[in-house]
Amino acid sequence: MNLEDVAGVARGGAQVALAGEALDRMRVSRATVERLAAGDEPVYAVNTGFGYLSNARIPHGDLAQLQQNLLRSHACGVGEPLADETVRAMMLIRANVLAKGLSGIRPVIAERLCDLLNRGVTPVVPSRGSVGASGDLAPLAHMGLVLIGEGEAEVGTGSERRRLPGAEALRAAGLEALHLEAKEGISLVNGTQAMLSLATLALLDLEDLCEAADAACALSLDALRGTPRAYDPRIHEARPHPGQQASAALLSALLEGSEIRLTHATCPRVQDAYSLRCAPQVHGAVRDALTEARRVFLIELNAATCVAFTSSPCMLSAIVPTTSAITRYSTCMTHTSPIHAPATPHTFAAGYVFGVPLGNLGWFASLLMAVATGFMAFFAATFCAIVFILIYNSATHRVLDFALSYRRVGLPIGLVVMAIALCTLGSLWLRRILRRR
Repeated sequence: MNLEDVAGVARGGAQVALAGEALDRMRVSRATVERLAAGDEPVYAVNTGFGYLSNARIPHGDLAQLQQNLLRSHACGVGEPLADETVRAMMLIRANVLAKGLSGIRPVIAERLCDLLNRGVTPVVPSRGSVGASGDLAPLAHMGLVLIGEGEAEVGTGSERRRLPGAEALRAAGLEALHLEAKEGISLVNGTQAMLSLATLALLDLEDLCEAADAACALSLDALRGTPRAYDPRIHEARPHPGQQASAALLSALLEGSEIRLTHATCPRVQDAYSLRCAPQVHGAVRDALTEARRVFLIELNAATCVAFTSSPCMLSAIVPTTSAITRYSTCMTHTSPIHAPATPHTFAAGYVFGVPLGNLGWFASLLMAVATGFMAFFAATFCAIVFILIYNSATHRVLDFALSYRRVGLPIGLVVMAIALCTLGSLWLRRILRRR
């Protein structure tokens, strides 16, 4: 599954279903969980308490109730609900994680998440309550509550959209509430799918914004009667950052054949302003940061981040999948690149649920986008353009006399440093705005 698949379901309403191979894997791992639950050996999250209560043994008759209680206790988020598209992305990614067959849940759990997506039932998930440690516990718990007929969900479209209690939302969609069994509650809540859904959709928007920034730069260059010479590929081969080269190539393509360019091909101007001729370097740095974010997010989309890989057992049965276990009706996304493990299932304890890889990249990408695009594209372009308009006479193509300390044109620096100072003040203003948010 890739980032575009997530957007297709979250924003485009594409239908989804579990692949047959995924169902087989899930049945195998579920049999292992049921065997462990029936035995005497303590296995975390199967027949023990959670966290600091991991040493408490849970009677067999209370194992199902334990999982229900976990969802209820963790569903304590606050704040405005997440957008529908974010919750839909979260449900899809979570279903994909569970379909790996590594968490030991019944196939019906992941199938029901697909049912909610296909029938337009979107759990109401508060936007505050997760810090990434131990996964997105609160958001995923709110999502999981609807599966058992609790919590709240939105159904319908347009003017008929309404918020209903979980049980009523399921009935409106023709679905029944599920009864969780051993280990299924914790397999629903331990993961990074809330932060990943936000990050995935934001990344796709930022990538579109990069394209728009290059288009805006090309339009500005043409309108200001600039030259595309600064985008020559030979220049950027000398400093071959991939994003810089991609931005320069796009700018060159957008400006190719410009009729405006031909009208001033012989103008005496030596070079354009920083904000125009250095756009590939600025936009390219953002592109490179987003490329790294895409790499990490793509790994996380198809990684098992459920409780099976955290502080509870990881079910390694005959085959461990390496790619998506979700099938869209329009495109099959299931591949069979198996990693063979021992025939006898094993359990492991680890800590794969922390969201640090996503948090680091999300923070870095957003910071770079704000500083590079916000500061350079907005402040540098705006303030330099203002100063340029003040000191440059487009009719005579000469620097106006008032901008110079004396009339020997060329030797004085004029107001260039003032433009840099204005950019510095603008960047400080931007930092204050970001801190308030």
